[in-house]
Amino acid sequence: MGGLRQLLCDKYIPKNDTSHLERLRPCGPIEAYSAVRHDLDSYTSVALTATYSCPKTSHTLRSLMFAALRVLINRHPVLSAVTVDEHKSKPYFARLPSIDLRTCTLFVERKKPFLPTEAGEHDQELEELLESQHRFNWKGEVGTKPCWRAVIIYSPGINNEFMVSWFYHHAISDGTSGLVFHRSFLAALNSFPLDTPLQVDEIVSSPTTPLIPPLEKLHKLPVTIPFALSTLWKDLTGKRHPGLWTGAKIPTDPTLHPLRLCTLVFSKNDTTALTDLSRENKTTLTGTLETATASALLAALDPTLHDRITVDGAMTIRRYLSLADRDIEDEIGAWVTQYRTEHVRPAPLISNRSAYARPYDDADRARETAKTSPTALDIFTWAEARATRAVIAAEVAKEGKNSLVGLLRWLGNQHRFWRGKIGKERTDALEVTNVGRWKAKAEEEKGEWRVGRVVFTQDCAVLGPAMALSVVTGGDGCLVLAIEWREGIVEKEVMQRVVEGVEICLRGLLEGGKRV
Repeated sequence: MGGLRQLLCDKYIPKNDTSHLERLRPCGPIEAYSAVRHDLDSYTSVALTATYSCPKTSHTLRSLMFAALRVLINRHPVLSAVTVDEHKSKPYFARLPSIDLRTCTLFVERKKPFLPTEAGEHDQELEELLESQHRFNWKGEVGTKPCWRAVIIYSPGINNEFMVSWFYHHAISDGTSGLVFHRSFLAALNSFPLDTPLQVDEIVSSPTTPLIPPLEKLHKLPVTIPFALSTLWKDLTGKRHPGLWTGAKIPTDPTLHPLRLCTLVFSKNDTTALTDLSRENKTTLTGTLETATASALLAALDPTLHDRITVDGAMTIRRYLSLADRDIEDEIGAWVTQYRTEHVRPAPLISNRSAYARPYDDADRARETAKTSPTALDIFTWAEARATRAVIAAEVAKEGKNSLVGLLRWLGNQHRFWRGKIGKERTDALEVTNVGRWKAKAEEEKGEWRVGRVVFTQDCAVLGPAMALSVVTGGDGCLVLAIEWREGIVEKEVMQRVVEGVEICLRGLLEGGKRV
């Protein structure tokens, strides 16, 4: 019946007609925030990529993928939900009657075999694929396709190791939920007998399970009047420090600014050493990585024009949420809050101002500047990394109170609010998201399949910070940093220096190049 229903839908229902879909519930404020950004072409998708391997398997890759996805669709009802009326003031979720797996999966064969190890090899092919896939949105065929896509990357002649990149609409899932998806995927693979043929059915009927309530129904997110007024005042006055850098102004047409990204991979040994080094200096890995990235950006900017940046950091709020009948740590949804920090370039480091006699507007002078200005490692201090950790700890201690996410409910028409930002200066320079370390539960690893390299990436919001840092540590113990930006929002030369600066700074820390 599922196949017949899908056939009828494909033949008689227009691709963007949602009138036949079961209406589920309104989007909560933070879900609506992601829906609006998607509709305005500001932000397309998040992606969590995981490498799967087992000693041997007799199954075809296609049968494994379809069987596992069938399990996940039945387990997580949000996978059959789509956002409707994103262009209106009150978007909502509706349920697809069924999902044709052929419409939301893509199998990509590598040009040459690549098997990542604990040594932390760089994966250029994956990097290029992620960059191209993040440019696709979910606006086409809303009535027939889900708000996610699974891209399976495999090496020629190898069927027992592959990567699965799960791309998804941010309204249905946050970064941490990407890990939950792959934990469920791993459990599904391990539930299949290795030598018994799998039944392959491309059409999956959607479950009738209700969606989990939105964040704002699970947590009050209380906001005090003084906090609300001070935040509103800052937004109304638009006051900003003259030395603040936030990239180019928000453009009218985001589609003219395609996403760019690159990844930095650190071996298992270096990841462990960097984590231990952070602890020794009384900070966290996130504090170290944010400070290193901020230092690299400050080192790439003209200090006579810009001496500071602000950071928008995303963090999970799951620790304060609970569900009556299940563990929220095993569920997929959008449950995040944020923190904000400021990083200022120390004045004494500005030693050669003559190099900045003209505006920072050409590549030749940028290269000249790079030879004379302080490096990211020069600017980095452990005191700054500890200060970053303190800000994050203070936000955690608030337990969701007085958060910027809590203010979203008071924005009214979010479409009108965010459209009003077009043509203006953006608020922050950098977004930082660390979804943590891959850690499967014991019951999810009852089998031969294991997860190794993990990569976390996302679109860089045109209405948000100028660049983004996305962080995860995989089952192979390797730390992977993804640095994302939009073309034209940040100069190419600046981004080259930032990427190089982050790696050189972190390698320098590992070599003992910073004691304070």
